[in-house]
Amino acid sequence: MGSCCLLWDAVAVTICLLCVQTSASDSGSDPLLHIMIDDSGGIRVTCLSAGWYPEPQLLWTNSRGETLSPDSQEKDSSDRGLFNLSSSVVLTKSSDPVLSCTVRPSAPGLEKKTSISITGLFPQSPPEKAVLWVLLTVALLFSLLGAYLFRRFRKEHEEASKELEWRQFLKTASLSAAEVTLNEDTAYPYLILSKDRRSVTHWAIWQDVPQTTKRFSCLPGVLASKSFTSGKWYWDVEVGSWDSWAIGMAKESVERMGMRDWAAPAPHSKMLLLLLSLALGAEPGAGALRLNSTEGCEIIHPPRDGGIRYRGLTPDQVQTVRFLPFNYEIEYVCRPDREIVGPKVRQCLRNGTWTDMSHPSRCLRMCPKIHLSLENGRAVPQAMERVPVEGTWVEYHCNSGFRLVGSSRSNCTKAGRWTSPKPICELRRSTASGSGLGPWVTLWLCWAVQVPGFWF
Repeated sequence: MGSCCLLWDAVAVTICLLCVQTSASDSGSDPLLHIMIDDSGGIRVTCLSAGWYPEPQLLWTNSRGETLSPDSQEKDSSDRGLFNLSSSVVLTKSSDPVLSCTVRPSAPGLEKKTSISITGLFPQSPPEKAVLWVLLTVALLFSLLGAYLFRRFRKEHEEASKELEWRQFLKTASLSAAEVTLNEDTAYPYLILSKDRRSVTHWAIWQDVPQTTKRFSCLPGVLASKSFTSGKWYWDVEVGSWDSWAIGMAKESVERMGMRDWAAPAPHSKMLLLLLSLALGAEPGAGALRLNSTEGCEIIHPPRDGGIRYRGLTPDQVQTVRFLPFNYEIEYVCRPDREIVGPKVRQCLRNGTWTDMSHPSRCLRMCPKIHLSLENGRAVPQAMERVPVEGTWVEYHCNSGFRLVGSSRSNCTKAGRWTSPKPICELRRSTASGSGLGPWVTLWLCWAVQVPGFWF
């Protein structure tokens, strides 16, 4: 096949028709092989070659020179009349792994050939599958280990957050940390104190210690060496794996000989135990305190995000007792960033009800108190008891000679934020006066607007 072009020399005004005859054997490209997994599980090999003329012949052969039948074959021609070839065969695991694609021209010329070996491309043998299963098992174990470490890290993070929250609460409550050392002369004979007298262990052997009236004889208890006469104090105690603990304060005259109730809720009790419950979610049971009757007030739950401070009750008793005696008082407490709205203390009345039950107590987030003041003006809080919480709003007014820049009202939201930034009172600027020109200028401007054709 030949191709022609028209040449035109503009100077010599010469027209030449140039025709070039191309060789068919040189026009085709080398066969290109493409491999992919077939839907039947075999391997599909596709041979591609382009730019042939006249139409060539495409053949598949194996390592023994045997001709293979293609599974599909396509031919098309381009705008220039050149032929493009595409042919595919599917090999199975039992097929000859060596495969050749040969494009043979119809006219005398050099044929082009490309070969490939597909050894190792078929599905893995059983030993390799075993290795794969081992790898998958190891990966699964690592995944489980990662999940366990993640849960452990999250638990430690939550405990650290609770500890930080508790520390912040102690700071806001203005409590002082007490250095507590234990008095070995008061320790129950089965209790062993450490050398620094800051920890105690319950032992299985009775210790040969002096029996005095200072020592607990029947109950496993120990008192501290230091006493307090005034102030607000707290101390941290790390407990072990025992089911129940009683930790608190006792008068120096507390009875230590024989069996005594350490946590009696009556006001005259010589021992006072405090419990701060930030999340009391268990439903009260019956009979753990073993009161003589069911007279009194039924125990109530704390508000959301808050707790109740009980006098003379252990944690187990709080979760099991149903009634508290007459004249007993409970106090609501909230998390550090929240404040009680409503009654903070309730007392058990003789009719078996708590005081002010018609007024609910809620723990609400506090908004910053900086919005409660306004320089050169007045900030008037509305619907506020002790601190600004949800439902409180502030109205702002400036003094004479000042103007308000910003919103005249801001509301405290549930999230503990104000709806608008705090405004400011800005000094008013004086207007032009004393020259006598103000009214004239105003009149002249009005005239200029009303009279057509006037322009300045």
